[in-house]
Amino acid sequence: MCGATPPGASCPNCATTASGEASATWPPVAPEGSRRIPIQPKDWLVFFGVFISAPLLTVLFAAVTPRGGVAVPVGLLGSAAAGLYCGFWLARRFLNGDGARLACGLCFSLVLFLVDLVLSVAGCGMGGGMRGL
Repeated sequence: MCGATPPGASCPNCATTASGEASATWPPVAPEGSRRIPIQPKDWLVFFGVFISAPLLTVLFAAVTPRGGVAVPVGLLGSAAAGLYCGFWLARRFLNGDGARLACGLCFSLVLFLVDLVLSVAGCGMGGGMRGL
């Protein structure tokens, strides 16, 4: 016992309680059946990087290609890929159970695909992909 532990609490250093017996809750254990993936700060950077990549590529291709020829397929396919990745990324990190992950992953993917597609259409317009029409 370290001496700094209040009565009834477990010491994070030596894993004992105030009475001196070993604590059953240290180190913390995930609940049975929980397979959540812990979120690291860099994971959010990857998430937002993938999510914003399709609109940024759409702006780039709309600006450099004549009449924005490849901007539309890049925006559509990129939005679909980013929506799938980001939707299932969210489901894996916040839900337990394979059924819940699959169902919510598909719903998250659909919503994120639509949001990313709207951003890609705006990017196409900002990049000049609609010029000449």
